[in-house]
Amino acid sequence: MKRWILLQTLVSMEYFRKSVTPITICRAFFDKRISQEVSGDARGEEFEGYVFKIMGGCDKQGFPMKQGVLCFCTEGRDGGRRRKSVRGCIVSPDLSVRNLVIVNKGENDLPGLTDVERPGVRGRKRASKIRKLFNLSKEDDVRKYVTTYRRTFTTNSGVV
Repeated sequence: MKRWILLQTLVSMEYFRKSVTPITICRAFFDKRISQEVSGDARGEEFEGYVFKIMGGCDKQGFPMKQGVLCFCTEGRDGGRRRKSVRGCIVSPDLSVRNLVIVNKGENDLPGLTDVERPGVRGRKRASKIRKLFNLSKEDDVRKYVTTYRRTFTTNSGVV
């Protein structure tokens, strides 16, 4: 099972006004589409060697990016048009949030993102999938390998 690490970047207009370099950092992502891969060298020295995949984002009004959105939204009948609630799939300067996934890891570790190994919380449910994951035979007991999702709750008196 391949796990991707999600990197979400939030860029505000005050950040752009402070210096000129953030515009050059974001320029590597402009005019790229969802699911295209971008080199992380343009983001700075800490991202050198990384390759990111664009998975989505939101613009300043909060509309999410979606693949395959047409520019002209018409209902096909006379009357009021439907209001646009999504944006297209091309990265532009009016995006406030970009969702990126690390495809290839570079030589430097990113603190809090790639230096910590976080195991998946939920495992497989189906017995055949668990057998395939742990290389078990049909005679082996699968119940030892099932992860339960039960949490323990305590009341004010300390009783569960």
